[in-house]
Amino acid sequence: SRDAALVTTLGAGLYSTPITATDGGSGVVLLETYDTATDRTPTLAAASTRAFAGTGDDVLIPAFIISGTGALRVLIRGVGPALTAFNIGDALGDPTITLYRGQTALATNDNWSTGVNATELAAAAAAVGTFALTTGSRDATLPPGAYTAVLGGVGGTTGTALVEIYTLP
Repeated sequence: SRDAALVTTLGAGLYSTPITATDGGSGVVLLETYDTATDRTPTLAAASTRAFAGTGDDVLIPAFIISGTGALRVLIRGVGPALTAFNIGDALGDPTITLYRGQTALATNDNWSTGVNATELAAAAAAVGTFALTTGSRDATLPPGAYTAVLGGVGGTTGTALVEIYTLP
């Protein structure tokens, strides 16, 4: 196949993995990151992906697995409008994010600061050191849980979006 794969040992830090087509084309791609270490001292603190969020089968769908026993608190954000501060011209203007476990929708959010847990969401973002979302923005954030996320635009709108998944302290 023409799939690509890397195996490497990484120290603490921030990393990115841009994916491009060698022929200059475009299409749907799956990026997977696995922790293959047998010593569980290092942990993955955050993962994110920025991509074009379309409609139908072309929505942005990050998934993650929490292994082990017990629960892990996570913060999941769907960022669109806030990307304009980073010179992303085609940012998704009004993202909505829904989290699933299997086929069951567990939580959804549209416009993070209007939710009953807006204070908790802002505190969680501050705790992991991510950039703050503006109160009143149409960015979407969800409470802790174990999920598959689906991000699309309200009313079928499209644009570049960022999905972030943070492990909370």
